[in-house]
Amino acid sequence: MIKAKLVVVMCVLMTNYFTFSQEKENDKEERHYVFETFDSVVGFGGPVLQFSSIDNKFSLFTGLKGGIILNHKIVLGLEGYYLNTIVESKNYINRDLDFTYGGLFIGYIFNNNAKVHLSPSLLIGWGGIEDELINDENSFFKFSDDLVVLQPSLELEINVSKYLRFGISTNYRYVAGVDLRNYTNSDFASFGGAIALKFGKF
Repeated sequence: MIKAKLVVVMCVLMTNYFTFSQEKENDKEERHYVFETFDSVVGFGGPVLQFSSIDNKFSLFTGLKGGIILNHKIVLGLEGYYLNTIVESKNYINRDLDFTYGGLFIGYIFNNNAKVHLSPSLLIGWGGIEDELINDENSFFKFSDDLVVLQPSLELEINVSKYLRFGISTNYRYVAGVDLRNYTNSDFASFGGAIALKFGKF
C-alpha cells in the first residue's frame, strides 16, 4: 500500500515538473523583441560636405551624418548641416544669413555587397535662419525664423574598405514656413550635391 502511494506521489510530482517546464518553454517562445528579425545591425557615422544655393548664391554646408544599418539594407539615423559660406542679406547692408538644419533620415541600400551601389534616402527635419549684423553678438539686431525641411537624396556609395565608405550624392532641399522679411521658401529651396565619408563596421 505504501509503495502504491509513493508511486502516485512520484507520478504527480513528475507531471507537475514537466508541466512547469513546458510553461517556461512557452514563455520563452512568446517573448518578442524589436530587433529579433534583423540578422545584422551595424552603426556608422562621418562628415559631409554639401553644395547648394541660397537666394541663388552658391552655398557650402558642413555636416555630420550617422545611424544604423539593419540587415545591410535599411538605414535609419540623424544628419545635420551648417552654412559655412558668406551669404549677404538682401535686407540691409553689412548683414549676413545664418542657416542650420537637420533631423531624422531613412534610407535603403541596393546590393550592399557590391563595390559601388545606390542608396536613396529622405531627410525629415527642421531648421533655423538668422539675418544678423556682421561680427555682432547682440541678439537685439538679429532677425530669426524657423522652417521645416524635406530633403530626398540619391547617393552613389563606394565600399572603400570594411570600415570605410565614400558617398557622392545629389539632392533637393524643400523648405516650408519661411517668414523672414523679403525672403520666401524658394530662396532656401535648392538642388544640391554632397560628398560623405562613413566610418563603421559594414
